[in-house]
Amino acid sequence: MRSQVNPHVLMLAGDTAWDSGLDLAVAGTAAPVTDDALLHRLAELYRERWDGRWQLDVRDGGLAAHVPGASPVMFEVTPDRAYGHDKGDPFGQTNYRY
Repeated sequence: MRSQVNPHVLMLAGDTAWDSGLDLAVAGTAAPVTDDALLHRLAELYRERWDGRWQLDVRDGGLAAHVPGASPVMFEVTPDRAYGHDKGDPFGQTNYRY
């Protein structure tokens, strides 16, 4: 039996402005979401966010899309580091380790 490898990932989010807003980087370990209750909630959030244009069903501990060839996978990230960069006057930064 092969052991499942959980990849180390980096998630980035931020503002496109140079001198305002906040940029975030979160590093951690990713694992596929297989909990049916959580998958149903995520599918509902996608329907709400995309005005019903993105339909996801929960099947066999995973997601199925109504798009030929699509097989979306949701990942849960357990962070081990996070970085925040405040853009503006004054610029600032902070680091977190978990």
